[in-house]
Amino acid sequence: MIIKNLNYMIPSDKTPSKLNILYLLILIAFGSIALVYFKESPTFIIYLIQYLFIVYIFFSLKKYILSFLLFLYPLFKFLVYQTYDSDWNTVGDLYAYVGLLLDAFSANGVNLDTIQLAHLEYNKFYFLTIINMYFPMTLFETSYTSNNNFILLYFNDLILLVITTFIVTALKGIMKDKYILYFVFFVFFSPTILALTWIPDRHLFTLLGLMLFIRGNIEWKNTRKLSNFYLFSSVVIIFLNKPPLLLAIGLMFLFSEFKSSKYKSTLFPFFFISLVLLFYLTQNIVLSYAVGVGSDLGYGAASLLKGNSLLTWIFMVPIKYIYAILSPFPWYKFNGLISNAGGSYFIVIMMYLNSVLGLSIVIALIKYYKKIKKYSFWYDNFIWVGIIFSLTIIMAHIGHAGYLSIYYILFLPIFFILGKRISIYIFAISFLFIVLLNIILYLFKF
Repeated sequence: MIIKNLNYMIPSDKTPSKLNILYLLILIAFGSIALVYFKESPTFIIYLIQYLFIVYIFFSLKKYILSFLLFLYPLFKFLVYQTYDSDWNTVGDLYAYVGLLLDAFSANGVNLDTIQLAHLEYNKFYFLTIINMYFPMTLFETSYTSNNNFILLYFNDLILLVITTFIVTALKGIMKDKYILYFVFFVFFSPTILALTWIPDRHLFTLLGLMLFIRGNIEWKNTRKLSNFYLFSSVVIIFLNKPPLLLAIGLMFLFSEFKSSKYKSTLFPFFFISLVLLFYLTQNIVLSYAVGVGSDLGYGAASLLKGNSLLTWIFMVPIKYIYAILSPFPWYKFNGLISNAGGSYFIVIMMYLNSVLGLSIVIALIKYYKKIKKYSFWYDNFIWVGIIFSLTIIMAHIGHAGYLSIYYILFLPIFFILGKRISIYIFAISFLFIVLLNIILYLFKF
């Protein structure tokens, strides 16, 4: 369904028909059957299916010269994995998540009882990681400690490609194919996604939930219909994968409804009470994470923050944003970081460039905010949504770039608006600033 009534929308080149969606579902079914049937040759069948999804994406969009670069993605990622050390699997979230899956599910299989057991034992469980972690381990009879554990990485890329096809389908009908292609390139080649998905993780599904929400939110503003497939799907995915983001959705709808209402003075008390209630219901979560900031900064800071909640709120947000944007930092200590990046210098560089992108977004929003806001389609439906979602970082642990950079894709339209020349200028300023900061810290033996 094409969105016709938004006067600020960017016309689409082509709206996907129900037949296109049927083709996608058939492709997923075919790929699933092929994986089971040819599981004795996992690398071959995984990469063959990857290319089938590349072909689907290629023919779903108008053809540009850059479109042919999509076919390089599987080969590109395979070469990236050759930069990993053999013990790439012993650090980071993969170790914790796969250990959880093995402990909770290996003996009893996937069922509600073992899910509840895992949740009680670890106090959290990311349900959708069953798809990109437990499923390939079970299907290919491998694990993160086996000699062929790279299959987990190849399969993770396959899931990313499937997710990208859904993103393409969601964006068709609301923007030109040229812009959709930019989003696809961001998913495939940006330092942000490469740094987030260097190991199998839940970030893939957060990405899918965010992009489905974009389409669902646009349809909601246009139709006000509860039968909103994209919005419903995004809420379910976010609930299963990253529940705190539901708070951002609640905030967004409160602000949106208040902004669009003709009776602001009448609705203001309701809006204010709803806002206070929302923060009241989540204050324990927010403050517990805030104290975690103090713990990361040192015992003295932790004690100070625990004793003064107002001081907590004053210092919490800016510190978390600075750490999340710049982390891992400082750059010159890369030897200590390499062990936490699978032994891959390429991944370390991607983490650094992700920091450059994050700072570039901040610089662009500060310096060109008025210009950016004039482009209401991009601002209202992507950039503003990114701002609201990024506020949830106050409930995340300090120093992890993934808690913030997963939202960078929503800020991508900033660079559509500013154009190539200004964008390159901003990236250069961001890069030079971080390099200068590294030099200063190095000189002072930080």
